[in-house]
Amino acid sequence: MPKRWVVPFLLNPPVMKGAQGHKPRRRSSDQSNDPDTGDRGEIEVFTANGIATMGEMEEVLGFGDEHYALLWRELDVPARGGPPLDSVRDSHLRFAVIRKLLPIEDQVIAKAMGLDSAQKVINLRLVARNHLAKVLVDAGIPRNPGWAT
Repeated sequence: MPKRWVVPFLLNPPVMKGAQGHKPRRRSSDQSNDPDTGDRGEIEVFTANGIATMGEMEEVLGFGDEHYALLWRELDVPARGGPPLDSVRDSHLRFAVIRKLLPIEDQVIAKAMGLDSAQKVINLRLVARNHLAKVLVDAGIPRNPGWAT
């Protein structure tokens, strides 16, 4: 898939119909350790099924220093118990920190992608989701009703 589809999909994975997913939200630092407030976990399906490692996903995102600086600022990583950006030099480790804060709000993803609206991010995520569903069906993988369009 093109990078412009993958970024919204990985940073704010779609909630499957009928799933117990959570909408993205701003969390105060006192909620950051609460297991019920965070990751919807859909990107974990890629690692659990041997499709991609977290390192491979980080490489696909292709984020540079400017992207991580924006995310650190917008997500207020240190206030949520994360390290200061300048103390995390390796991009794989930076992605590991950001991954713990998923899902990321669409407006923040839009800023990181240089887009002018969250709606464009939503549209790109939908295209990615539909493409992935088609690829899985074409590969003969049984269709999960939660991914039905």
